Amino acid sequence: MGGNTRMDAALDAMRQLGFEENLVRKTVEELLDVYEGIQGWPFIEEGSYKLLIETLLCAEDKDDARRDGVGETSSAATPTTGTTEVGSSATSERRRRKRRWDERPSDNA
Repeated sequence: MGGNTRMDAALDAMRQLGFEENLVRKTVEELLDVYEGIQGWPFIEEGSYKLLIETLLCAEDKDDARRDGVGETSSAATPTTGTTEVGSSATSERRRRKRRWDERPSDNA
């Protein structure tokens, strides 16, 4: 299992914020592709994984927006489906993670 300690550290850090392992792993791999391989790790790790967290939150926002667009149509047609509650739960979880991220001790402090 050697050689993956950076990925393990990123997974551990993101797990504390409530991100799913598969999503974190996929996002890290995409970022490493953007930064042309392992030389991208310093950018990912910088600022307590700031780039990774922002990328994960952005991806969640896009997923929520896509789901909300579909959910609004179907919930208008069938208001008892509970679509709104599911969307609200996902949104509140994302807000909790964002709040934890915003309240973390600053590296500059």
